[in-house]
Amino acid sequence: MGWKLVNRLAQVRKDGGLTQVELADKLLISHQTIAAIEAGSYVPSVELTLRIAYFLSDQ
Repeated sequence: MGWKLVNRLAQVRKDGGLTQVELADKLLISHQTIAAIEAGSYVPSVELTLRIAYFLSDQ
């Protein structure tokens, strides 16, 4: 059985009432980076992944 990594960033972001621009501003990154992560065309670094996770867990 293979593993499937599911990208739930868009759903979690929306559940928190944030736009891509708002989340990006909070994380001090570009909204294009958020869009690319959500689209699956960019895999963030471990550091950025943790920053996103910590921020969204506090929402």
